[in-house]
Amino acid sequence: MIVKRYTLGMYQTNCYLLVDETSGECAVIDPGCVCDDLENEIEFKNYDVKYIILTHGHFDHIGGLEHYMSKYDKATVLMHKYDVDSVLAEYDVFNVAMKNKENVVKKITLQIDGDVFLLGSCDLEIIHTPGHSSGSVCIFADSILFSGDTLFELSIGRTDFVDGNFSEIEQSIRKLYKLPDATIVYPGHGETTTIGKEKISNPFVRL
Repeated sequence: MIVKRYTLGMYQTNCYLLVDETSGECAVIDPGCVCDDLENEIEFKNYDVKYIILTHGHFDHIGGLEHYMSKYDKATVLMHKYDVDSVLAEYDVFNVAMKNKENVVKKITLQIDGDVFLLGSCDLEIIHTPGHSSGSVCIFADSILFSGDTLFELSIGRTDFVDGNFSEIEQSIRKLYKLPDATIVYPGHGETTTIGKEKISNPFVRL
């Protein structure tokens, strides 16, 4: 698997391109805004965009979603059902970046914990990790974890939003700590880390 990171926008949100080398299928994870470098890479390598995956519904992670849904209209858009519901029912982060959020929401495939999606020969497992938001998820692929805003290098996601919950994020991170220590963690902001490092050194949540 190939992982490329693009740090986007004023909040320095990490957008990732995950590629299965054999098939050329790829997934765009957390398109916080439109990124020419990302699009050029996909076009130059002739990758097939199979998925657009959202780790949660906050605006700095979905700002480019409507654009990429239109550009890669055959891609399946994945988001946890709880964040779609909260966006529609409680607070309106979609309005920040989207002209027609109702149409966007209709095209989203809803995730639940334990769902597995095939990217080439690689399984992408959805791990529901509430706490930063009720529908936050991480994506586990072999020895790689895309942690969204749940787990950062020596830090964790904020829990002071409408549907944030510190007890829930503690439980979610302890769930992630059951993954192999060598698992490389690609967070929604900041630098990569590993599960083993966080289990030992994270000052907010330890085993």
